[in-house]
Amino acid sequence: MKAHLSLLFFCLCIVTSCVTSPDRSKEIHLSKGDIVRLERSFTIPDLYSHVIFQDGEIVKENSLQHYKTSCFVDTFSLGPKTIQQNNYRVSKVSYSEDWYSSTSATLRYYTEFHLDAADPDENIILTCQVLDGPMQHHGFPLSEIKKATGQYFTFSSTDNK
Repeated sequence: MKAHLSLLFFCLCIVTSCVTSPDRSKEIHLSKGDIVRLERSFTIPDLYSHVIFQDGEIVKENSLQHYKTSCFVDTFSLGPKTIQQNNYRVSKVSYSEDWYSSTSATLRYYTEFHLDAADPDENIILTCQVLDGPMQHHGFPLSEIKKATGQYFTFSSTDNK
């Protein structure tokens, strides 16, 4: 009887895990050649080369919520400077993960999107990241990137796929 209950519990766990897992086959991802548009200008602070977006707002590093998706916009020089509205083409996408804390088995998952402008001096890198447990993330779907960057960016070419 005890073995039957254990088997029933095991089967129930398998069935419920299949039901609650999200359908990732319909997720859209940014890829090489896609167009990204910066809709709202923003300013990079003095002595920084990046700003951080989370929940559609620019946040400071000390208020970053590490277990929610955030996106860094990096430039190739230090501020202060204003990044103006612009169109970019994704020229490279690279996915990586690093151990963040081995004691709590936490990884930093991140994807870099190299965004090329018509003027190479205006190229930027959009890096989206999140902390999570092992084997939890495999790239950032466009829905997470949109949530992190809010009204600042649009991803028009990928919306039409």
